[in-house]
This record gives sequence, structure tokens and C-alpha cells, in this order.
Amino acid sequence: MTYKSKKAIKALKRHLVDLNGITNSLQGNTWKASLNDTLTLYLGPDSVMIKRLNTLYFTRTESIEANGYIGPINHKVHIYDDSNKVNFSELVENAIKLIESNGIYVDNTKKNFLSGYANMQILGGLFTFSVTIFGIGFYFGGQQKDREIISYELKLNDTKKELQDSFKENEILKNHNKINFKDSTIKSN
Repeated sequence: MTYKSKKAIKALKRHLVDLNGITNSLQGNTWKASLNDTLTLYLGPDSVMIKRLNTLYFTRTESIEANGYIGPINHKVHIYDDSNKVNFSELVENAIKLIESNGIYVDNTKKNFLSGYANMQILGGLFTFSVTIFGIGFYFGGQQKDREIISYELKLNDTKKELQDSFKENEILKNHNKINFKDSTIKSN
């Protein structure tokens, strides 16, 4: 049984307890309106239980005859009847049994695919998704940075080698030029 079903049963049992405290039709009508809201919330707006609730009353109708100026007049009077509580009690007990066996009303008109999840489940999923994406980005971003550093180091090493080779060639050319200069000065003398 789901948390919402347990909550619905608890609310209906509270209505049963409150039913015993009703002593007049005004209290009864207020209680009936509250029960109607509860049943609509947990059984849906088109529930047969609600239609049945709308046919129940805390009063009974009695006819009273009175003598008027023209003759006898027949009045219908609504009088509070404590015995009608049994009908309401049976209705609430049947609603509890219905929820225990079938669960509560689920609004199928919701079109959002996330509407079946509670807010905490959605927030937890978003948090997990965000942390996962951040972690993947951090990992692959770090790897990319390492690759770039290695690439720059290789280029730097290649540049150093070329520079050293260039210096060696320069030294060789200097030595070669010195030798050629010496040879040319010796020959000219």
C-alpha cells in the first residue's frame, strides 16, 4: 500500500471519528462537504461514492399540517435525524475498503512523462545527472589538458633539438670558415 493510500485511509478514519460528534444538520452539512472534498481528492471527481454521498442527508422530511385562513396547509419540514449517520458511516467504510483494494485515484490526464514521479525523486535524479556530467567533463577535460601539455612538451623538445642542431651546424660552419680563412691567408702569403 502506498503512502498516499495510507494517508487517504487515515483521513477517512478521522471523518468516521468526527461523524460521532455531529449533533445538528449544520454540523452535518459541514462534515459532508469536507468528506466530499476528501473523496474527490482520493477517489476522483467522477467516483460513484461521491454521487452516493450527494444523495445522503442528515435530515428526514416530515409533513406538517397547519390550519390557514383558506384551509389546511401541508408543509414539508427537514428535521435532523441521528439515525442517518449509519448511512454515512457505511459509505466511509466502503470508501476505505475501496482504497485498500484498488488504491487511490490517479489523474491520467497529465501528459508530462515526469508527472509520475515525486518532486524529491526528480530533484535527486537531476542532482545525480548533474554530478555525473560534471565528473565526466572534469575527467575528460583533465585528460585533454594533459594531452595538450604532452604535445607542447614534445614540440618544445623538438624545438630544443633543432636549436641544438642549429648551434652545432653553426659551430661546424664557424670552424670550417676559420680553416678556410687560415688556408686562404696562408696561400695569399
